[in-house]
Amino acid sequence: MSAPSYLQLKITIEKLASLLLNGRIQKVKRRVFGGWVLECYSQRQTYRLLLSVEQPFPRLSLLDEGVETQPVQTSAGEWLRAHLKNHRIQSITLDERQRLVTLSTPQSTLKIELFGAVNRLIGVGVDGVVAMVYPKSTLTRLEIGLHYQKPDDSRAQSGVHRKQTLTWEEYEIETSRLEAKFFEEQTQARKRNLVSGAVRRLKRLEKNLMGDLKKLGDPELLKRQGELLKTVMGKVKRGMTQIEVVDYFDAQMPTVTIELDAKMDAAENIARLFKRYRKGQSGLSKVRERLAVTEEDLRFLEALTIDELSYDALRERLKAKKLFSPRQERRLQKRTATRRPYLTYMSSSGHRILVGRGGKDNHETTFSVGRGNDYWFHVKDAPGAHVLVPASRNVVVDEETFQDAASLAIHYSKLRGERGAVVTQTQRKYVRPIPGAAPGRVSVSHERTREVWDLDSRLLKLFESKPQSVD
Repeated sequence: MSAPSYLQLKITIEKLASLLLNGRIQKVKRRVFGGWVLECYSQRQTYRLLLSVEQPFPRLSLLDEGVETQPVQTSAGEWLRAHLKNHRIQSITLDERQRLVTLSTPQSTLKIELFGAVNRLIGVGVDGVVAMVYPKSTLTRLEIGLHYQKPDDSRAQSGVHRKQTLTWEEYEIETSRLEAKFFEEQTQARKRNLVSGAVRRLKRLEKNLMGDLKKLGDPELLKRQGELLKTVMGKVKRGMTQIEVVDYFDAQMPTVTIELDAKMDAAENIARLFKRYRKGQSGLSKVRERLAVTEEDLRFLEALTIDELSYDALRERLKAKKLFSPRQERRLQKRTATRRPYLTYMSSSGHRILVGRGGKDNHETTFSVGRGNDYWFHVKDAPGAHVLVPASRNVVVDEETFQDAASLAIHYSKLRGERGAVVTQTQRKYVRPIPGAAPGRVSVSHERTREVWDLDSRLLKLFESKPQSVD
């Protein structure tokens, strides 16, 4: 389904403005199947505003009920939380010519482009500089660190004047119906993948166990050879590799050949055969037991009715039967724990310190995660990490935290190990990206400098607890 028409958006924005204006954004959540949900408290009621720019259902609407969410650990999520959460909505407007929605708070502005082929969320600071783009696309030239410019009319106006076939209410109903159907199909596919993956692993295990049974052979034959070897103990000498004996256990009494270990005498060869017999018996019992459990698990999966279970319930049931593999668990955790662009340390007084990983990560840490009043540190006149100390309302950041942050700025720089290194300190709002320069290159104003004399002891304390990050 295509993006909403200009008329549909206009009606939507008028309704949202009447309900949400001056409301406070309390929570920012990421939907499992895409899109962001802003929980807003306005007019003594909580509203859930859905911002979805992802195909096939780009939309901007209010949700009637809660949604399945996942942890917000992407750079876009960090920016939305840092710049929208706990702030009041000053305005929600629609551009006069384009399907471009602007949601403004005292701290920042969120641009929502719903043009059909390319739909995006764009975070813009109070200075008009782009700090976040989601999703990132190679089709457009918009870059973080540059001033936001509205798209040209040829791309932005596609569909603005097209014939209106659905009313706003009909569009919402149809979109919700198609989206619910799409998400249900996606959920069913995920559930089928869980079960089919478990079946494949069990089939592979069953094949391997059958191979083990074939290799083990018949342990009773080893016992039989040991008993027969007792009848010719006097003929067995060291250095012999085999011996022929009469098989008295067979009514026809044929002559059979028994393989020997040339380094062993008769008694040792007999003990070797009986030892292999006992080991074979034990192995055969274990393999048969595992094979029985495997066949039972396959029958369990064949009888499983996945349509009646939610995805989480199915996963828990498979985990209870030990059919949900550790690799699947790691993949699931990896999907919900996206890599962050910074490391997190705790100062000696308990304040968080964020250390950019370098290059583009420095840029994201400063301009996507950082807020205007946060404290910013960087080693002077040398390449290094961008270091942030988040500032909270009514919480005073102490001098010890500033010294710890400066220590980390020196450690994560080209001046590591050098004495007398100087660190630049300012607030995030006085840091600007240099247009056209590589990510992480910035200009700074209103700065002060500081030195750290007890650098080694501070770093030891900071490294006592490992840096917290999501890789």
